[in-house]
Amino acid sequence: MLLRAGRESIVEDLAQETFVRVFRSLPTFGADGRHNISAWILTIAARLAIDELRREPRRAESLDGASFGIAAETGADELSERRRIGIAIERAVGELAPEYRAAFLLREVHDMDYESIAEALRVDIGTVKSRLSRARAALRRALQGTYDER
Repeated sequence: MLLRAGRESIVEDLAQETFVRVFRSLPTFGADGRHNISAWILTIAARLAIDELRREPRRAESLDGASFGIAAETGADELSERRRIGIAIERAVGELAPEYRAAFLLREVHDMDYESIAEALRVDIGTVKSRLSRARAALRRALQGTYDER
């Protein structure tokens, strides 16, 4: 990978590495019975991202609040409250173990079904369900006081 200067550079490096691997492996695509190229590309990207997360120290990443269905602005107080909740969600998701975060984001942000997540992460469906359950439980614990602080 290229030398990294910041978060945007890491994302660019991962995207570039994803497409290099796709290009190199394209002649063998479908040989294992797969025929969904977008799922195949997402699988490669997800694995690279998980590997990168394992190498990096844990830290809260800024996620797009819209990814979690945070509604548009309505009033100043409500906007402030939504931002506070969004920041709490971002922090809680950022603190999940990489395996749990990957399963959670693939399910909740990318709306993938369990079978596709299992294929992307190369794990059993039971493992996907377990990781999602543990991720949700960890998020519930981390966000427990978020609504009570009003």
